[in-house]
Amino acid sequence: MIEEALHKVLGDSQAKRQKDLIDRKDKCKIVWEKVKPLTKDQIIEYESLEVGEPSEIRNMLSKIAIVKLNGGLGTTMGLSGPKSTIVIRNRKNFLQLTFEQVMHINKQYQVNIPIVIMNSFYTEVQTQEFVKQFPKLNIICFNQNQFPRLNRETLLPIAQSRDAPDEYWYPPGHGDIYDCLHHYGTLDQLIGQGIEVLFLSNIDNLGATPDDRIMRQFLNPQKSKDANNTDILIELTSKLPVDVKGGTVINYPLSDGSNQMGFKLLEIAQVPADHIDEFKSVRVFSVFNTNNVWIRTGFLKKTLETENLKLDVIQNPKNIPGLPPILQLETACCAIVSCAKRIEIVHVHRLRFIPTKTCADLMLLMSDYYELLPYPNGEQQQDDKEQKEKDQTEAKQEPCFLHVSKKRNFHTTTPSISLGPFYSTITDLQKRCPHIPSLVDMEGLTVVGDVSFGSGVCIKGQVAVVAPTGQKLILPPGSVLDNVTVCGGLDITPR
Repeated sequence: MIEEALHKVLGDSQAKRQKDLIDRKDKCKIVWEKVKPLTKDQIIEYESLEVGEPSEIRNMLSKIAIVKLNGGLGTTMGLSGPKSTIVIRNRKNFLQLTFEQVMHINKQYQVNIPIVIMNSFYTEVQTQEFVKQFPKLNIICFNQNQFPRLNRETLLPIAQSRDAPDEYWYPPGHGDIYDCLHHYGTLDQLIGQGIEVLFLSNIDNLGATPDDRIMRQFLNPQKSKDANNTDILIELTSKLPVDVKGGTVINYPLSDGSNQMGFKLLEIAQVPADHIDEFKSVRVFSVFNTNNVWIRTGFLKKTLETENLKLDVIQNPKNIPGLPPILQLETACCAIVSCAKRIEIVHVHRLRFIPTKTCADLMLLMSDYYELLPYPNGEQQQDDKEQKEKDQTEAKQEPCFLHVSKKRNFHTTTPSISLGPFYSTITDLQKRCPHIPSLVDMEGLTVVGDVSFGSGVCIKGQVAVVAPTGQKLILPPGSVLDNVTVCGGLDITPR
């Protein structure tokens, strides 16, 4: 009955794919007693990785394709369009800065890195239009699958026809990238171009750029072709209080029935309710998933063709006005860690994970805490005298690589910002904070109530600003708040 209903609204391959998710949804439940955190000896520290020579880097770059996951809307920030089109710095959005990064790398190393963008039906139109501005780049766009939302009780699709309204459909998570690469022929196309590695990341993570140390670790040019090369490399980073809901990689018994342990991605939606606090604990799970993953194309092709790519199914119940209680079955791209035997996990610095999920994230990203520099590591790399002389005659490279500002007087973890419900949307941010305050020396900012920022405000250290209930508080232009608590009436209490 379910299969027949799916075929009414989907093509054969899509119906088969969603039916597989339905059949496996209850087989992916986590037995918490079997969950074991990663051990130190299973994690490679980024600082221990070797730096590649320029000629070596060029060779490695010629073998990679960059894959960007671009299916998300900015709904958590009140937007109805793609998050990737939010203007963040220098009047540029995530897509433009990403393309400029690749253009710079292509020029510096004389390569032509393919960029693969997976859109959803939410983001396709605007993204395709924007991509037209970059005809010189090797950009491949496609849409991920569009599945009907399911009735939570019957598991039948709520859409009765293929032209049902958008709210009846959903994109089934970024784990869909692998089937789409295979279905559209993109994987074979890339392999035909000599691409050996896919580097996947979220489009809103401007820190996810090709890194010579990680490339060298993964491709390992010192190994022979017959050596046991790594199939998958996943980047994890240290968990901060703002990351407690983020997924992580764990040790978990293999699904083949043996007693051997393997790696598994664990998302909060998979955690039993009575173990949520333990999952969020920084002491128990000290690292979490950046969603930066490196995959060998040969491994992926073989795994797909043998139908051995079975990603864990995540059950995502939702309540949408006008619809019955629904269920979305999704997969995550880093769940592929369970499908490989030759895996490496690298603990990377925080600059390789700069998410933008809230207006607080956006405020920090737009502030002077970060700066854009012309080169990935803040310095221009040259491999010969001729290239140096050539670059001196060319126009200055447009800055497009994100770094913590050199003006910051101390090095700590990424500052925390809590803005509260009066900053729920980008419209709220633009209205109450038309001029982003200076945050270069901030450690933490907490805003409570209806607070607005004048121009030229500077936040230093730990600062809290509290507006009385039902009242507005406006920080005057040029205010400097240094380790203080500001309450209604602009009373200032040193911390």
